[in-house]
Order: sequence, then structure tokens, then C-alpha cells
Amino acid sequence: MEENIYNNPPQSHKLRTGILILTFIGAIAGVYSYFYPQLRKEITPAPTVEKLAVDLVSNDRGQIPVAFPKTLVTEKNIRVLDSYVATTPQGVEQSTFRYLSAMNFKQNLDYFTQYLQKNKWSYVTQSNGLESASMVYTKQIGGTITVNISKNQSLQAYVVDITMEVLKK
Repeated sequence: MEENIYNNPPQSHKLRTGILILTFIGAIAGVYSYFYPQLRKEITPAPTVEKLAVDLVSNDRGQIPVAFPKTLVTEKNIRVLDSYVATTPQGVEQSTFRYLSAMNFKQNLDYFTQYLQKNKWSYVTQSNGLESASMVYTKQIGGTITVNISKNQSLQAYVVDITMEVLKK
């Protein structure tokens, strides 16, 4: 009777296969045990995130922050995006108010430029693009006010972002 070598391999073939598998596993374990300590040295822990030293008070009702001049924003039926006040331990209070304006770019730019100059804010700098502008004005007692106007493409409206910094201490 003839023996089928494909269904019943000789014992030496099984032994060689077992030795190859054990050798392969041993090689992997050796490489791992050699390189693992070196890899651990190179991995540095992530820096710890410290809590910001700022008190942040959000205005849930979307009202204009108290520090702002009452007549600064006169536009009606605006959609408020942000309204908050942040205070640092050094006593700097930063009030921010962001809203969607119904006015176009030129109307917003003219309004805020004229308002700030008329109310005796001193010009610091202004940067204008085709559909965006940033203007910074200061007042000795009133602090610094920054007005950014930019087009929100997805809403097809202009966002007006006003930030006022005042030293409270």
C-alpha cells in the first residue's frame, strides 16, 4: 500500500515546522526585550495643562458687556454669537461681543470708524481687506477697543467682533 505524503507528512517535517515557529517567536521576544527599554526612554509624558488664570463669565442672555459704551452697538435684531468677560489676576478685564450684522462691510466700517473717532478714542491701527477689517483704538481711561469685521461665507453675513480691554486695578 502506498502512503500519501501530502496527508501524512513525515515526523521530521513536523519537527522542523515546530522548531521554526519556536525560533520565530523567540526572535520576536528577543527583539522586543532589547528595544523596549530604549523606546520607553524616548517616550516623554505629555506636558500637564495648567488651568488658565482667567475668570471667564459668559453672558448667557447675549447682552452687550457692561464695560462697553451703551451706544457702541445700535443695530437692532442682531444674532449674538458670543458675549463674555474674562478677567486676569493682574486686573485686566477683557469684554468680548460677537454678532452677525445686517449691515454690509462698508456700512460697518464707516459706522465704527466714525463712532470711535467721534467719542474721542485715539486711533492706533487699522487694517482693511476686501471683505474684512480690523481696527484698534485706545483711550487713556477707557482702555483699548478692537473691532474686527469679517464675512462669514456660510451664513453670507458679516460678523462683528468687538473686544475691549480695561485695567481694573
